[in-house]
Amino acid sequence: MPTKNRDKLPATGPTICNPEAVHQAVNWLLTGATDRDVKDAVETKYGPDKTQDIMAAAYAFCRQHAHPDPDTVRGWGFLALRELYRRQLETGDFASALRTIRELIALADN
Repeated sequence: MPTKNRDKLPATGPTICNPEAVHQAVNWLLTGATDRDVKDAVETKYGPDKTQDIMAAAYAFCRQHAHPDPDTVRGWGFLALRELYRRQLETGDFASALRTIRELIALADN
């Protein structure tokens, strides 16, 4: 999720959160860690006084992405499949490359 061209992170409460801390919390959430584990990790790394604001900003960041534009998602999917196909050809995984071609065709039909 985090990239060089990051989406603007929301501020919560009276203070603005450290964007790197918020992105780290989002990354931990995306690994499938429990909320408790993420909160504990945030508290350990950034301090207990910042945990609530960082977690609130991380959840707000996720909410901002709850309703993406369908064309944007299809475009991203196409580009991701194309990159996957390229890597499969590079590694000689032709069976997977064929499946990826089928996925691209199905995506184009929608």
